[in-house]
Amino acid sequence: MRLEGEALLLRVFLGESDRYEGRPLYEAIVLEARRRGLSGATVLKGFMGFGAHSRIHTAKILQLSEDLPVVVEIVDTEEKIQAFLPVLDGMVREGLVTLEKVRVLLYRSRGSPKTASPGTGMTWPAFSLGVWGYPEGMDPRVPPGQFVTERFPILTYGETPKVAKEAWRLEVTGLVETPLVLTYEDLLARPQVELTRDFHCVTRWSRLDVTWKGVRTRDLLEEARPRPEAVAALVESYGGYTTNLLLEDLLREDVLLAHTLFGKPLPPERGGPVRLLVPHLYAWKSAKWVRRIVLLDHLELGFWERLGYHWRGDPWKEERFQEGPVPAHRIRFAARNKPGR
Repeated sequence: MRLEGEALLLRVFLGESDRYEGRPLYEAIVLEARRRGLSGATVLKGFMGFGAHSRIHTAKILQLSEDLPVVVEIVDTEEKIQAFLPVLDGMVREGLVTLEKVRVLLYRSRGSPKTASPGTGMTWPAFSLGVWGYPEGMDPRVPPGQFVTERFPILTYGETPKVAKEAWRLEVTGLVETPLVLTYEDLLARPQVELTRDFHCVTRWSRLDVTWKGVRTRDLLEEARPRPEAVAALVESYGGYTTNLLLEDLLREDVLLAHTLFGKPLPPERGGPVRLLVPHLYAWKSAKWVRRIVLLDHLELGFWERLGYHWRGDPWKEERFQEGPVPAHRIRFAARNKPGR
């Protein structure tokens, strides 16, 4: 398909929490545009804004909002855009829709020849999938509400601890028969695992195919021998960060104490010298600069969990924020009723 010369740019300003038929509205618009054969769509996420209700929406770290501003941009011929407007009108209940004329200098897909519009000399795509990538639903590996990005953003609350490899220690303690204290060299001396997994942040970006190397937490826990009443863990980091996990999550084969990222030693800003990797949960569970794993017979909430994040954080269930009581009593009851108790 060729798209050159005069065209229309359609912009739809929405809230991130707006829904249509059970899915995010921005996603529904993009998928409907694709179904109707429009040239492409970009979804952009804002960090702060206000709209018709004059409510401020912000992504400040301690004021996380589930209704950040989102902009959907669609470029196509005037005929196609005008035909799409009645469809859009039936989908958008609140928001702002704008139209403006644009000149398309270049439109091509991957693998097409690198030719520019006559007289421009330009060879970059005039149309892309946006800063954050494409919406979920276009890739079955991406959980609901997430966007794929080629970047690998670094999000940290507070200062980055400076922990030398020589000074790093890991304790495995609490309800275990054999408490462990490991040095960095001790960790490297144990069986190593390299795996590639997708990485999902609660702030809605996903980076696919991230390669890590480290030691399975399951192997260390087998050494430590959890007591029968142990059902959960509190993971502590250098710098004071904490997060809670179920013991069954720590025992999964793809949960690592990672020291290598893409073949290179893990840098401090990404949690080095050693971080936890829990790829099946949101990334805040993959604690950086890990120093202690304490096994418990109950659920003790960590840093973000005490501030309202979900107690478990399954991205496929969109467990971003806690709604209702935390099932601490049920988890403790399960511990009391384990076989052999």
